[in-house]
Amino acid sequence: MESKIVAKRKTVGLIDWDEVVKHAVECGVSDKNEVNQAVQFLHELGAVQHFQSEFLKSKVVINPQWIVDVMACVVSVKHSPIKDGKLLHSDMPTIWKQYPADLHPWLLRLTEEYDLTFPLKDEPANMVPCLLPDKEPEYEWHDVSNQAGVRETKMRYKFDYLPAGLFNRSQVRLYQFSDKSVIWKNGSLLRKNGHLALLKQYRGEHVEVKVQGPRPENILFMIHEVIEGLIAESFHGVDYDFLVPCLDCMKSSTTEPCMFPASKIHRATELKAPFLQCDKFFHTLSITELHAIMPPDSSTDFDIHLERTVRDLQDLHQDLSYDACFVFCAADVPKYGEEMKKVSPKRLRDDLIKDGLKVWFSEDLSNVHIENVAVAMKDSEFVVICISNDYIKDEHCSNIFYYAKQTLHKKIILVVLGEGLQWQQTNLGILVSSDVFVNMQNITRYDNKIKELISAVRTRSDGANKPKVFPKCFISYCWGNSKDAVDKGTRKQEGALGWGDPRGIKTFLEKEGIPCWMDVEQVGKRGLFEDIAEGLRHAKVLVACVSDEYARSKSCQMEFRFAVSTLKIPLVLVVVGTGYQWELSEIGMLSLGSPKISFQYENPTAYDRLLKAVRVLHPKEEEIKAEILQREQQTAEAKANAFHELLELAQRKFLRQVSQYADSMEKKQYPRLFVIDLLKKDEIHKVLEVPENKTSKAEETTKLQNQEGRTGEDKTAGRMEACQEKPPDQIQENNCEPKEKTACEETKAKNDVTSEQLQEQSGKMEKDVPQVTRSRTGKMRPLIRRQTSILLPKFCFRILCEHEQGWHIPGSPITISADLVQDVDMAFLAQISPYLARIIAVLKHSALGLECFSTEEGLKLIKNLEENCGTDSEFKTVYIMLMEAVMAADRKRTLGGLARCHLSNGKIAWLCKEHQKAERMTVEESSSEQGDNIDSVHAKYDGKDEASESTERVQSKVCAIQ
Repeated sequence: MESKIVAKRKTVGLIDWDEVVKHAVECGVSDKNEVNQAVQFLHELGAVQHFQSEFLKSKVVINPQWIVDVMACVVSVKHSPIKDGKLLHSDMPTIWKQYPADLHPWLLRLTEEYDLTFPLKDEPANMVPCLLPDKEPEYEWHDVSNQAGVRETKMRYKFDYLPAGLFNRSQVRLYQFSDKSVIWKNGSLLRKNGHLALLKQYRGEHVEVKVQGPRPENILFMIHEVIEGLIAESFHGVDYDFLVPCLDCMKSSTTEPCMFPASKIHRATELKAPFLQCDKFFHTLSITELHAIMPPDSSTDFDIHLERTVRDLQDLHQDLSYDACFVFCAADVPKYGEEMKKVSPKRLRDDLIKDGLKVWFSEDLSNVHIENVAVAMKDSEFVVICISNDYIKDEHCSNIFYYAKQTLHKKIILVVLGEGLQWQQTNLGILVSSDVFVNMQNITRYDNKIKELISAVRTRSDGANKPKVFPKCFISYCWGNSKDAVDKGTRKQEGALGWGDPRGIKTFLEKEGIPCWMDVEQVGKRGLFEDIAEGLRHAKVLVACVSDEYARSKSCQMEFRFAVSTLKIPLVLVVVGTGYQWELSEIGMLSLGSPKISFQYENPTAYDRLLKAVRVLHPKEEEIKAEILQREQQTAEAKANAFHELLELAQRKFLRQVSQYADSMEKKQYPRLFVIDLLKKDEIHKVLEVPENKTSKAEETTKLQNQEGRTGEDKTAGRMEACQEKPPDQIQENNCEPKEKTACEETKAKNDVTSEQLQEQSGKMEKDVPQVTRSRTGKMRPLIRRQTSILLPKFCFRILCEHEQGWHIPGSPITISADLVQDVDMAFLAQISPYLARIIAVLKHSALGLECFSTEEGLKLIKNLEENCGTDSEFKTVYIMLMEAVMAADRKRTLGGLARCHLSNGKIAWLCKEHQKAERMTVEESSSEQGDNIDSVHAKYDGKDEASESTERVQSKVCAIQ
């Protein structure tokens, strides 16, 4: 087949796909999938070039030099119609005059495939970055030091040699964010979710990226992945180092901050150096702090990044939480002149806000994506829905209602608007038939009805979203230095107790009017470290009661480092205990220059000096009020953008980590994101349903078990009921046979069974299965096994679409059956918690409607996972083991409804059908069927790496042309 195709190179460089199929049939390859596999194999060998994108797959390039000639026509500097880098579609006949006119659109798309051009959205033209003007255009880049809630960060790349084409290809891969009015040969201005980014090449071998906005880290990391991916894909052997800025320099708004090379930070980590010093202003930064702003490249780094990102998500989540999510249909807003005849939903909203409620709303829901509304609903205590006949007719509004009621199970308050109550006769109306609503259809009764609504709101509100007041003075200490703590049971240490007691110091400061945060009174609501971190983030002054015991405590070290190095909280040192070795530790080094008061021995002036030092740093009351006012002035849109960027960053980093694990598996390709969840009630019934005249394998096994005296699925409910009165130790599986039922009764029993009953039965039956977690050597045992017992389904796998703008679940759940996985109980879940705990920590901040987020049993499951999250060293092992379990459970090879896709930025992602329609998206055909066969072909061909160099040579020639 290859010989027949190559023989045509003498006359043509491109042939139709139908002609390739003809040659394949002549060679005995007639199956469609086999033809695709053969051509893909020849593509990877470099014999042909075939692109799987929908637009390009109709033709096959049989001569690689032909592609180079096509690209050369675009970048030719002689008599080119391309001006200032803009290729007008009307000029294609001139550019490719030696090629047929009907082929020109295909050639244009080919230039996009090789990152030579990108399309402009608002005009029929493509941009050619390598032909753009050299002159940098004028643009605005604001000083962020005076902008509340806006930060700036940067990253610089230093290449030993910057290959031609690398920078311009980066511009192409980021084209969807480009501002076409500010792009030149050596730079681009990017815009995304209220953020600005400047990508710029300078001094030949350097590339700099600057980003400003509420959460600039996500865009910085996104650009880094593009550059990193290009080098790995097409520029093998290129050596470079990237530099990150001194955070203190950035906070001081200096235009030229000190930049730390990544190689230097990694070297310091290897030598276990605790911190590095800024070369320009001698700022001291901890290694942990610097690692947090670098792209993660190991499991340890990943855990540091995940912890930091989730912590920031929790902070933003609190700012974005609302008392009520207010939803209404735009059709119910009175038209001009009708304001005195109909109640306006906007009037209702304004009155709720005036009453002190924090309300989320949108002027027009039709222009808001349902995922954004879903996030607002999840962050709200309850949902106020202005229901009407028009609301029911609006499909978008109806979908929002169903999501709130059936998926999130939110508390809903109904307000009836418009005219008539026909909505009550619809499916939606039946869902709320037992709910009380406030009828606002008569505007003359508005005053009474608004009081009724506010009363209903107050009744359902528990005040969880009321702003919490945090003390501005944080006292950090070791319990061993407190006599009060020792008297209450803390272990006494020799030399640990001095004259001053940290808890007595707190009492003194509060008597003087300075509220203080201390762990003994504040922790326990969200978890020890979460509460401490929350208290520190709101503190304006840190009173650190340092001692030898304090310096030896890892918890105290972490607390001090987070406060001083990360948050830069002003510090007052209070020396307690009796030792002085702490001065030689990291605590002593980081506290140099801070005011210090000794409480080791009796000191009559110590308390007065402490009070004076704290008052100097503690904000005045008017400053606190100004801070609150400034926080309230930040718009909801800016906060929402910041949250979206931060969530996207967390997902991007998580996928980056698990992708490395997935790539290391010698298995067929499979989606990389999945989570275990509880089955919903309707999903359980679907699993149990069997078509007429068909007998499932489960039923056959159940019949066999019944013959042996066991009880199957259909008799479970009767067995459980018959055994309720007997003690647990006397219950036998073969002595509780239920009485026979009629077909009608059996059907009714099946329909009446609830999700809770099914789960209870499943849990009791699972006790019969041996619990296996680890072997005696400590190694994890395989999850996959075969057994004959049939358990009612309770858990399932859900596969996630890896869309970069947010993950979601497009397909049906994959049931975890007992004949596939050993007992799915808490022991099993604890075994796989290193993966589940980490992905759930990210997912619970998204709009995903997982059952485990909305049920009591699910919340208990999450709590159990968080308490047994395991170490980062177990993460990879558990992930690979769990992926094997998912692939085994997916017997029909559904892949969760996803396909493996090549994105325009060079990355690979498993996407749903909706996201496969994006521009410049290449979907791999028959991902599920081709995987095994192609892998086996590759395994038989030892010379693959050498042969594939032909493909790389084509890419390198295109880069040389640029």
